[in-house]
Amino acid sequence: MVLAGGPMTLLSLDLRGTSISDAGAAVLARSLLPISGGGKAGAAGPGTIEDFVLAHNQVGDSGAAALAVMLRHNKVMNALNLANNRIGDQGASALAAALSTPNGTLEELYLEANPIGLAGALALSKMLDVNKGLLEFSYYDLEPLVGCEKNQT
Repeated sequence: MVLAGGPMTLLSLDLRGTSISDAGAAVLARSLLPISGGGKAGAAGPGTIEDFVLAHNQVGDSGAAALAVMLRHNKVMNALNLANNRIGDQGASALAAALSTPNGTLEELYLEANPIGLAGALALSKMLDVNKGLLEFSYYDLEPLVGCEKNQT
């Protein structure tokens, strides 16, 4: 979002329950990538968001993968809520890979009520071993895992 005075900074954007799909999540993720070229290193794109809520939508694995790319580069966002979407093992693994190298700002990630199975849960678990900057991580009510208890940290 660009206004006459320059880029607009939003502290919070809540798009919960707005039927956002993978394609919509990808567009949003691209809009939050840092400005390349003459922009300040680590500066966010035209719309800077610290708290981003995409809960209760239709974001699946490819949307989560697009958001993962954004998280690798975004140095402003501190909370991302993806609860109650359609993110499975591939999307969870993409998010885990992106956050295995802490981006320095994301402190909260919400993934509860997604169809994440054992492979995705293991990837997220490994990410938590190395990412000490993530202070709040909610992942209860994942797809039932054979031989594993559901946990919440």
